[in-house]
Amino acid sequence: MTSWLQQLINFLPGGGLYLGVLFFVVLFESLPVLGLLMPGSTIVVFAGFLAFHGKSSLVLLIPVSIAGALLGDAISFGLGLRYGSTLLKLRSFQRHHRLMKIRKFS
Repeated sequence: MTSWLQQLINFLPGGGLYLGVLFFVVLFESLPVLGLLMPGSTIVVFAGFLAFHGKSSLVLLIPVSIAGALLGDAISFGLGLRYGSTLLKLRSFQRHHRLMKIRKFS
């Protein structure tokens, strides 16, 4: 492995902090608007690479990633359930009539 990559792996946190950061990255990727800014799937693949090189356990990495994604999706669903009809009444959504077809499912 090249020296700069080994230095990067040594620089990154390990253990619980590493898994906590991964959990929140995956959670924020599932949230509206923040998901556009957060490259969660790329970071999870990189986390798998780091787990292969001994930064963490893959057995812990997988459930932490799944839990973050499920919680983020549940929060997104709750936000849509609570504020979805209000968002559809906004002027910017009224301009695009094809988006209003979503209302048929509610």
